Amino acid sequence: MAGIILPSFIRLYPQEVKGIVFVDCSHPLQVKRFAGYPELTIKAPAQWQAKLMGDFGLLRLFYHDRYPSIAINDSINIAAQDFIPEAAAGVIDEANAFNSMADSAALIRNFGDIPLVVLTGTAAKRISDLQNPETGKAFMRIWLELQNDHLHRSTNSKQIMATRSGHYIQLDQPELVVDAIRGLVN
Repeated sequence: MAGIILPSFIRLYPQEVKGIVFVDCSHPLQVKRFAGYPELTIKAPAQWQAKLMGDFGLLRLFYHDRYPSIAINDSINIAAQDFIPEAAAGVIDEANAFNSMADSAALIRNFGDIPLVVLTGTAAKRISDLQNPETGKAFMRIWLELQNDHLHRSTNSKQIMATRSGHYIQLDQPELVVDAIRGLVN
């Protein structure tokens, strides 16, 4: 969500931003670009459905394998198992508001010369949970285009490909994230 939420902050408070590190970051145009691939679109259930499923424990029952490209005993999956039933309503609100937030973020194209580092996960596990290999190829092609597009937001930007990482670069290659932040701070 950083690519959707942060542009507004950066536009309003550029003097507060020393640098930006996008870690396999969302892009304001991703929903539109993925629209032709049903497997890549997120359909949020209605609030009442989520509440009912949470009240009866169905969310916890069915939400056991949310991040299949990450080990089931990884902290991300453990936290998701505990978090989702409690936060389902908020997650659904966020999903329902995503398009309007993305439309607003798409209007903010220029971060000036604020240093920007775009870390992009490119490992095969990135698409391992997709059923259709052609969809996986399309996802990676579009995702790389979107990540590259982030570079045009700043006149002082660079991209680092995280070749051993999926979406969670901070788990797979934390040194890349740490080095990117240190490079901006020092």
